[in-house]
Amino acid sequence: MTYCEKKEMEDIRIRCRLRKEDIIYVDVLFDSYENFGVVSTIDPKEAIIELSVSPSFVSETKELLNALEKEIGLEIVE
Repeated sequence: MTYCEKKEMEDIRIRCRLRKEDIIYVDVLFDSYENFGVVSTIDPKEAIIELSVSPSFVSETKELLNALEKEIGLEIVE
């Protein structure tokens, strides 16, 4: 697969619910893992975020989300 073909692959979107005070923590955490994905706040009142994840990092992102479920109670929502 060439670079151009990889670039055309769409990001995978994952929505999560967490405590409002943990949004910035998750955002900074994903920033520190540079290529994992981008965090967007979808509903600040309900503390729902959406992760745009590169297909190349889905398994690593799922591992990180599993750890965050245990650490801060993050919940993946549909």
